[in-house]
Amino acid sequence: DITDRVRAEESLQRERDLLSIIMDTCPAVIFLLDKSGKVTFLNKYARESLDINLDEIINTPAYAPNWKLTTLDGDPLPMQELPFYKVATTLKPAQNTYAVEFPNGRKIAVSANCAPLMDENGNFAGAVTAAIDITEKINTERELDLYRQSLEKLVEDRTRKLLETQEKL
Repeated sequence: DITDRVRAEESLQRERDLLSIIMDTCPAVIFLLDKSGKVTFLNKYARESLDINLDEIINTPAYAPNWKLTTLDGDPLPMQELPFYKVATTLKPAQNTYAVEFPNGRKIAVSANCAPLMDENGNFAGAVTAAIDITEKINTERELDLYRQSLEKLVEDRTRKLLETQEKL
């Protein structure tokens, strides 16, 4: 019946519209990769926050050679640690945190989650990745750690002075 088909098409269009709204309003970098790791989609937030021209990145490797990827401590990030690589080899969702340095020198820490996309035959077809900038969180944690260390040293010094004073009495 044509009416059922029209209803199904309208329902599908509503679902696509909803997904589009979600992708464009989500405050995370979301990108789709084909099975070879090339970018096939970037959400609006990704394009704006990373200052990326869509035409420059579509059909290019997600982990572009001009983006320096490192561990949070600054060591080179092995390919096997990239969420896409883990997903492509295990076919299971993966997560990792790492640093990205862009060609303009800007450096951020990211937490990236990646999940496999399968085709109609159950074969790996690519992946969807969502990443958030955790630079501020990492910097705050490091500052708190420095304060903790400073306080521990202060307590240690005060305890030592108290013990010295106590011995004199």
